[in-house]
Amino acid sequence: MIRMLFDTNLLRRICHPSSHADVREWFRSWLDYGQAGDEVQLAISAVADYELRRGYMYKLGQSDDSRKSLHQLDELCDVLGVQPITERNFHDAACLWAQARRGVR
Repeated sequence: MIRMLFDTNLLRRICHPSSHADVREWFRSWLDYGQAGDEVQLAISAVADYELRRGYMYKLGQSDDSRKSLHQLDELCDVLGVQPITERNFHDAACLWAQARRGVR
């Protein structure tokens, strides 16, 4: 099974209403792949949801893109679900980050 947990930077590109068409196309291909019955689990990190949501809510009224992006984020959260974050998740993430920075595979 392939599992993908979307982080803030990627999710921001997916939710933007007019930019990053290549990223949205890539995302749609994974969504189609998963909906075709292949073993793919896509989810949104609770931290990414929080980070994007607060930014979009702060900019509401200042930008139509923020309203559209927030709506897209809501739809994605409904479809994919939001993965809760535990202390263990943060420990694992810190370990993976450190390994990546050191070039360990």
